[in-house]
Amino acid sequence: MGPLDRDGKWAFGIMLPPGVRAMEDDEIIRRVHAAMRRPLDVEILTREAWAAHRLIADRYRNGRILLAGDACHLHPPFGGYGMNLGIADGVDLGWKLAAILEGWGGEGLLDSYEEERRPVHLRTIAEAVQNFRVLSDHLKDNLDADTPEGERARAAVVAEIIATKTREFSTLGVVLGSCYAGSPVMVDDGSAPPAEHYSECEPSAHPGCLAPHAWLDDGTSLYDHFGLGYTLLLLDDAASALAGRIRDAGGSAGVPLTVLDLREAGLAGLYQAPLALIRPDQFVSWRGSDADPAELMGILRGAPAAAKPKRARAPRSKKSAKGQSSKGAAAASVLLT
Repeated sequence: MGPLDRDGKWAFGIMLPPGVRAMEDDEIIRRVHAAMRRPLDVEILTREAWAAHRLIADRYRNGRILLAGDACHLHPPFGGYGMNLGIADGVDLGWKLAAILEGWGGEGLLDSYEEERRPVHLRTIAEAVQNFRVLSDHLKDNLDADTPEGERARAAVVAEIIATKTREFSTLGVVLGSCYAGSPVMVDDGSAPPAEHYSECEPSAHPGCLAPHAWLDDGTSLYDHFGLGYTLLLLDDAASALAGRIRDAGGSAGVPLTVLDLREAGLAGLYQAPLALIRPDQFVSWRGSDADPAELMGILRGAPAAAKPKRARAPRSKKSAKGQSSKGAAAASVLLT
């Protein structure tokens, strides 16, 4: 039950018993009175039937049509995951569409969208369903009583809520801790990603994980230095030559890539490598001390093995991105609800 405005309109939700498709007004009003523990002057203005769903699309792409948001996954609204999932779908798909339109991305990028996001959707839907199993559809007796019995009843309710609902509201591990391990447009380094936990999010530079954050000596956030293309973190002097070759390979392939020199920042331990490549969506796509730069670029841009390199393209700036033209915007259609 909750307010809809400041003029006395409220919403009241009722779980219908199994087999019941509708409920008479008198019964609804009786339940409102029971929930509030006092009679109220109630007028029913409208009613709507709603059912929780656990649904996910078999595939997210058919040619130039791609699904995102509620168009490809539905779940009970317990945990507040819906908007997070929809935004993250758009972030993952957005930079990949941009890469196709700009000419440096291959078809493998669009195919990777489903391969990366669908496991995250399955995990998150399972969490929402778990939260949906525990509902506060009744109030205990004596909760309002200013008596020892009332204190005991309130203490019991507090303990029950903490035991059964913490998982629904302490969700950092679900929101930020998913990993695109195994993505075809990332390079696995043989290490194991952090274990998944609903509330704990362990920072990790394992390829497929969100780039670990750090505050730099000048007071800025590391994330503020990531560009709209790929960002190569140079974290150790020994990797300077390889960083240059990767930068050149990106230029030859047309991949927007900048090198961020952080050799004095002391982040090699955090990233567990002298070099790390960050995607436009701030996920780690590769880290290491050795690589074939041309092969690496081919994997990261989702290009076929024998694809012809694209003309080099300068990285887009955050300032100028707002003024991008819509030329080539018919390359794909996205259904996002």
